[in-house]
Formats: sequence, C-alpha cells, structure tokens
Amino acid sequence: MSNTLEQKLINGYDGYGGVHDNLVWNVEKGFTYYTLNNKFIIEDTKTRQQTVFAESSVQLSCISVSPDWKLIAVAEGRATAQGNSLIRIYDLETKTKKHNDLNFHQHGIQSMDWSKDSQYLVSIGVQGDDLVGVWDVRGSTIVKSGSLSSSHATNMVKVDPHTEGDFMIFMTVGNDANLTMWRLNLKLQDKIESFEVEAPPPVRGKNFTSIAVTQRLPEPVNSHYYLIGTDSGILYAFDQTDQQYVEPNQSFQVVEGEIGQIVVTDRQVVFSTSCGNILWYPLIGSQIYPDMNQLERMGQGGDTSQEIDSAIVSMSIDAENNEGLVGTEAGSIFYVQFKSPDSQQWVIIKLVSSNNVNHDAITYCKFDPSNQNLLVTSCGKKCDELKLFTSQNCDQVMNFQSDFEADGYVVFVISNKDNANSKKIRRLVGFSNGVIKRFNFDSLSVDVGLKVELLSGEKLTCGYYSENNLNFAVGTNYGNVFLGSIKQGKSRVLAEAIYCKIDNICKQNTFIDKRGS
Repeated sequence: MSNTLEQKLINGYDGYGGVHDNLVWNVEKGFTYYTLNNKFIIEDTKTRQQTVFAESSVQLSCISVSPDWKLIAVAEGRATAQGNSLIRIYDLETKTKKHNDLNFHQHGIQSMDWSKDSQYLVSIGVQGDDLVGVWDVRGSTIVKSGSLSSSHATNMVKVDPHTEGDFMIFMTVGNDANLTMWRLNLKLQDKIESFEVEAPPPVRGKNFTSIAVTQRLPEPVNSHYYLIGTDSGILYAFDQTDQQYVEPNQSFQVVEGEIGQIVVTDRQVVFSTSCGNILWYPLIGSQIYPDMNQLERMGQGGDTSQEIDSAIVSMSIDAENNEGLVGTEAGSIFYVQFKSPDSQQWVIIKLVSSNNVNHDAITYCKFDPSNQNLLVTSCGKKCDELKLFTSQNCDQVMNFQSDFEADGYVVFVISNKDNANSKKIRRLVGFSNGVIKRFNFDSLSVDVGLKVELLSGEKLTCGYYSENNLNFAVGTNYGNVFLGSIKQGKSRVLAEAIYCKIDNICKQNTFIDKRGS
C-alpha cells in the first residue's frame, strides 16, 4: 500500500504565457470551466467539487463552449512532442471526453468559436501555424481549412450568429488592422471563401485584439455590427451590411491599454482590458459607440474598493443578472457584479488567489514529519514564497516571504529534530538573501526573524538547526559559515568562518552545498 497524497482540490487558474479566453461560467447550472497549465477543470461553484482532465502534455491556451451548453472545446497552445496541437471536446452533461481528438494544427491554437447550431467549430492557429479549420464535431472531421496571413498575428475568430441558410460566416481579426471575412457553404462544403477588408486611413496600422457581434440594432441601422477592440484601447464598429467601418474618422478611445474581450447583449456592451479594468456602457437605440459620460469602469482605478490584480485575459458574463467571472494574467479569478438600481456599487470578490507567474522550479517539497496534514513547498529562484498546504484539500494555509527589500528565494527548510513526537519542533526557513525565519507549524506562526548581512553576490545555500532548539549554522556560496543562537525570541550571530576546506584547497568563493555543510 503506497503512502500517496490523494488530491481533493486544485486551487489555481492559468492566465500566463499567452493563455486567454479560458474561463467559462454557467450561472444556471452552477459550474465553472477553466484551465490550469495542462489541466481542464470542471468545478461546482457551490460545493467546489471538481472533475479534472489532464490528457494534454502541454499548456492549454483557450476554451469555447457551444451555444447549447452541451459541449466545450479545449485547445492546446503549443506543439506537443509528437509535433501537433490537439483540440479536445468534452460532454458537459456527462463530464466525459469525446473519443476522437481534433488533430490539424501543428504549433498551437489561438482562438475558437462555434456555429449557432453547435455542430461546427472554427479554430485558428497561433502565428507560425497560420491555419484556419472548420470542424464537424459530430464526426470529429475537418470540413475545410484555409491559410491565415503569415505577415502578422491573427488574434481572434468569431462566428456571425445571424447568418441564415446553409452558409456559415465568420471573421478573424489581427494585427495591422486585419479584418478577414470567411464564408463556407455547409451543405456543399466545396470551398471556403475569404476576403480581407481594406481599412480606411484612420484605422490602418491598428492592432485588432478582439471582436464581438451585436444584436440586430433598430432603425435606421436595422442590422447588426461587429465591434472590434485594439491594443491601444480604441473601439471600432464595422457595418457588415454596408461592409464599411462606422464613423472611422472619429477615435473612440475608451481606455488605456488593450481591449481583450467584448460581450454584447441587446442592452449593453461590456469589455475587459489589459489594465485590469472592466468597462460597461448601455446600448441606446441604434447608437453603437459609448457616450463617455455613460461609460462606467470597475477594477484598477475604478469605482470600487477592490481592485483586479492584473491584466484580464478571460471574461464570462451573465448578461441577465449583470454579473460574471474574470480571470487575470496573475492567475486570479474574480467574481464581479455590476451596478444595478438596487445597488449603486460595483462588487468585486477574489475567488482564487493569484499564482506567481515567476515560478520556475520547486526547490523543496515534503510532508512535515510532525503533521502529515501539511505539505511544505517552496517555489523557484525568482520567488521568495514558502507555501504550506493541507493534504486533505490542498488549500493554502500559510505563505511566508522574505519580507525584506532584497530579492530572495527559499533555499532550505530544516527541523530541529526528526522525531515526529517532539512537542518543541520548530522549522528554520532560509532565504538566499540572508533572511532566516523560525516558525511553528502547530500555531502556524513565525516567532523569530533575522537577516544575516551578506557580501555583494553572496547567498545562503544550506543550514543546520540543533536539537536544543537554540543553535543553528548556515553556509553561503562564498564559503562563509554563520553560527547563531536563538534565545527567548531573539537572535544573535556568534561567529563567522571566512574559509572552508574543500579538496585540501582553502580559498574564498568556494561553494558550500548540503554535502559539504
């Protein structure tokens, strides 16, 4: 019988490294769908019970749910060792994966969207893949494919839900004001047609980052528009009937930073930004652009006490209830609620704490000998965090940092005794910048903290803690050893050895590792 940790809960969200549009919220059924690195997670928002899929060997990039809420597509963002990038289809009712993966892209999938009947899926590849594919999901087969421009990045694909008959029309947007219209006869499936819309002079050179389709607008428009966001915070509208931009000479700069996601209903327009803002304005009649006096903002610098911690990379809004979830680049998920007649305040609540995007390795990971319910882990050399997690549900219960201006990362966690029955077990945590902390797992508290003064470029590398709960020694990469003693919550350095002996050679700048300590 193996002594292994049975994982009960994954507490994290992935918003880093080009990941986007990877968070979906079904308010009516109470489920959240999101990704964390190579994992696709289905979570009950009330019980936090999770179904986790980890078939992929690479980071997932985006997800897209079908309009009938029966299927969800999950895409890989980069090439696997086999030289391809797969799309997996999951049944949301049974929480199972469909048998056949969609295999066409080779370098990663950038964006996906569904046809209005939930039978076809459109996918576009990342820059360097430069492919667009239309899939018949029922048979896991690709109907038609085409090539994207290789001269610039294509950032998003959106299917026009207002198209009637046997045709499917979808649009792709990208850098250098690229808006391309695509059309496919689903009945004949003979060829896929495309043409690039010529941008008027004021629009040229802008990088398009997002696109959404409006509802049918009243007279005098009597049609629908495409709303397009840019990386400079400008909002454009495109009239698909007249095939031209609406008032292109006017610059509707709605925000500083990139417009990432746009959600349009028959009453309002909501969009998110790389500045950590959510902006909202009402649709009045056929007016498509916002009245700046009606534009409301939440998030960083907005009308709320809680701020969103970084760029928003994904947003799922329930338009009827004026609420939703947003995912950020820092790895947080926030619940947001818009102003209403009953409540004149925005509401922002953090649901998932951020993941440090600078983690590059795990340097210490073990069960504490005195309490198997605690899992101790430290993060890589760009992070000074030491986290403790309960083994029952993997919730984070402690988070230590070096708390000094100089950068430092965890290099050791040592016990004063290996006897798990001791009632006076303490831990010393050593950080590379010379910070040393003693903490008690039972009380989850730090009772001693000190900082050893190091030379320029010198870092702690190892340590020892005596069974008497008082004396300790730490070594550095310069071959120096610090001897110390802890008494009554105070610390003092007793002596410093300025040399050490390795292979009968005594010199400075000698690295002391755990074997030589």
